[in-house]
Amino acid sequence: MKSGRDMDAGCAFPATRDELIQVSKGVSKADVVIKNGKMVNVYTGEIYREEIAIKGRYIAALGPTDHLIGPSTQVIDAEAGYVMPGFIETHMHVDGSHLNMSEFARALLCHGTTTVSTDLMHIGIVGGIKAIRFFLDELLRTPLKVLFVLPTGAYFQNTELGFERTPRAPTIADLRRMLDWEECIGVGETLLEVIQGDAQLRSLFVEALRRGKVITGTSTGIRDIADLNEYLLYGCSSDHEMKTAEYATRLARYGMYIHVREGSAASDLKAVVRAITIGGVDSSRFLYCTDEEDPFRLQTKGNIDYKISDSIEAGLDAAQAIRIATLNAATYFKKAESIGSLAPGRVADVVISRGIDRIVVDKVIANGKLIVDGGEYKQAEEKTEYPAFLRKSIEIRGPTSSKDFEVASRRGQQEVHLIKVTEGSLISELEVATLAVENGVVQAEVGRDILMIAMVDRYSKRKRIGRAFVKGFGLRHGAIACSFSPMSENLMVVGVDGQSI
Repeated sequence: MKSGRDMDAGCAFPATRDELIQVSKGVSKADVVIKNGKMVNVYTGEIYREEIAIKGRYIAALGPTDHLIGPSTQVIDAEAGYVMPGFIETHMHVDGSHLNMSEFARALLCHGTTTVSTDLMHIGIVGGIKAIRFFLDELLRTPLKVLFVLPTGAYFQNTELGFERTPRAPTIADLRRMLDWEECIGVGETLLEVIQGDAQLRSLFVEALRRGKVITGTSTGIRDIADLNEYLLYGCSSDHEMKTAEYATRLARYGMYIHVREGSAASDLKAVVRAITIGGVDSSRFLYCTDEEDPFRLQTKGNIDYKISDSIEAGLDAAQAIRIATLNAATYFKKAESIGSLAPGRVADVVISRGIDRIVVDKVIANGKLIVDGGEYKQAEEKTEYPAFLRKSIEIRGPTSSKDFEVASRRGQQEVHLIKVTEGSLISELEVATLAVENGVVQAEVGRDILMIAMVDRYSKRKRIGRAFVKGFGLRHGAIACSFSPMSENLMVVGVDGQSI
């Protein structure tokens, strides 16, 4: 099926355009017609009754459609619902959802998202370019459009600035190969210090800009105005790392696009939209993104749909919030002639919501086909077979025992540094605590929410284990572990004692 691969053509191809013109004149009949809906016009900010005629993947006409309906035309009754463009997720690590690509696409489409920008960074850290290509192809087989950006976060793992040397992470040569992929529209988030320290990466940026691609950013590590100026001069044009309206305003003044982030790892929306609602900053430089979202929240809370609703509740005009989720995003990615609006010649990505102040997705049309109806996914899914090279990626020399995870001390009490984590924040804090020592082993203290934490090397086949103490998990018994651990993707284990771990 057609996917995001052909969006670079802008408006419909010449051969297809002739077919659309024939429909617009009434010479040919539409494949799909949407009636009885109130369209949200993201160009003008108006909401009014409008009908839409679709031929193939594209919108052929707006206006009266009775004369465009033939025996085989599918007529979709919007039932006085609100008709708007498909939503665009501007920065999300799809691998962080812990879903396979088909289930991930289903989750987003059911919530009205028809396009996602991603770098497959976590997959790249563990499996390299071969794994990235496999999962990108799997995602492209779904109705979800993909705007792929280079996973520089996976590349710099094996540089001097990397968190952990990973044997299959992409090289600079791999990044250059991926830059040639037709799905690649730009470069993923890159830290300033990484750009400063890597001449090959800077050369890649120059080549990406020469080809008209976007360079997305992350302002982590930017300390002052001089750093910000330098970052912009490298070509970085957006940022999703902000907690305040004041910082968002500063970046917008410098011409950057602001990814308003709301997800399971960071909750910034209510603070950042105040730049618009209180500060009066023009909303045209703002986008919505998720960054990371756990699968439960993705299935139940949603994606861009709830960000629109939360922004409206925080004071944004409904049409303004929907424009941020659609036209603004398409404009940033240089795709506004293809997606992000409802107009003749645009790809027919359409969301019908039961409400406007609170988005309740009822129907979703992607690439001209009804994919979600009554909130239920209607697309048949292909079963994916995963090859051997994707398996057995955790190579831990075992077995392990409780002693491997214990912190030894010869004292009766031991002062330790704690990693304090906070739900909804990517920032950890330092705390100091005094813990009891029994039989030469520093003890966790569940009553104070002080637990043991360990990182186990998944790559080297050696028993390399880092040990520490952590606060903020609220675990009362046993242990939990996860092999999703940005940025190293090593095995992370938290438990009440060494035996549980």
